[in-house]
Amino acid sequence: MNIVLLSNAMGRGGAEMQIKDYAKLLVRRGHRVAVVSMLPFEEFRDELRDAGVETFSLEMQRGKASAVALTKLVGLLIRLRPDVLHAHMFAAILASRIARAVLEPLRLAGISPPAIIGTSHSPFERATRRYIAYRVTDRFSDLWTNVCQAGVDEHTLRRAVRADKTMCTSNGVDVTHFAPDPLVRRAKRAELGVDDDTFLWLSVGSFRDDQKDYPNLLRAAAQLPSDRAWKIAIAGGGELLGDTRKLAHDLGLGDRVDILGLRSDVRELMQASDAFVLASWFEAMPIVLLEAAACALPCVVTDVGQNRTIVVEGTGLVVPPRDTPALSAAMETMLRIPADERHEIGQRARAHAVAELSLDVVVRAWEARYAEAASSVGRHVELPTPMESSS
Repeated sequence: MNIVLLSNAMGRGGAEMQIKDYAKLLVRRGHRVAVVSMLPFEEFRDELRDAGVETFSLEMQRGKASAVALTKLVGLLIRLRPDVLHAHMFAAILASRIARAVLEPLRLAGISPPAIIGTSHSPFERATRRYIAYRVTDRFSDLWTNVCQAGVDEHTLRRAVRADKTMCTSNGVDVTHFAPDPLVRRAKRAELGVDDDTFLWLSVGSFRDDQKDYPNLLRAAAQLPSDRAWKIAIAGGGELLGDTRKLAHDLGLGDRVDILGLRSDVRELMQASDAFVLASWFEAMPIVLLEAAACALPCVVTDVGQNRTIVVEGTGLVVPPRDTPALSAAMETMLRIPADERHEIGQRARAHAVAELSLDVVVRAWEARYAEAASSVGRHVELPTPMESSS
């Protein structure tokens, strides 16, 4: 198939990393793939090109609509002739539908618009006008998906999408790249100054807003027992970083909490850790939690989004959001589980990730959806044979 993946931006966000991974695997499976970023590329352009993925930017400015950029997108679609245009996140989804509307009259000139698929990576929209925009442009969409069921339910309830044209789809993780590695573990723990007797928690996520609810995590940590050695490493960047560091200090956690800032070595940090904790008050399907499971980390998470589909029974503990005592109790329970039992919990987490949440499983499912959508707009496509599988 000829596939275009359209994104608001290409930075280090979870959705953008999924797009990058999808594109690379789809190319390995024999498809022609282009990634188009509405904003200038921040990350992954060279990596994508090295993998055989075409890359383009519409060169938009953040927060500013652009007729020039839309014209450029339409021109790219005429030039690339994709079977499917798969847009990720609201702005890209809306742009894909407008482009389809512009292309529809060109059928008489032999230019057939691609099938349009949109994927939202959030359980809700922050502005009512977005639901209205979805509703108004729905006829130019063949399929809309959300990576969490709560998002599907919310958008259906708000009549932003039609129930017969929407579904919940899963994110995926590269289970080969994210995997336990004892050598990396020892080296990274030494680099972090964490000895073998210290239990290391890891949390990863943005400090741009309050989604990850780090105050809840720090207050839960402040209630943990002091009769054994433990530390929490937090990786992420954003404007709330300073406030979070101040709260850690005010809670007397200065020697227990290491706020690392934005990191490019999350995989190594996971391999160095003993457990993963995510205190978010809302999520869709967090990529970082998939990565932690693939790295065989037992997890303590809040019951939001699709977290329960990742942290299934026997792979970790799930607590209500914004419930500091419950989070602290779960963290203490994990802290006191003997190392051999905790290892088994982690192995079950990885087995679940490999069987149900691997990138290969998810991309194969997308191939089938792409083929069905392309057929619905009159395009004949073929799927790779089993021998062409990336596995």
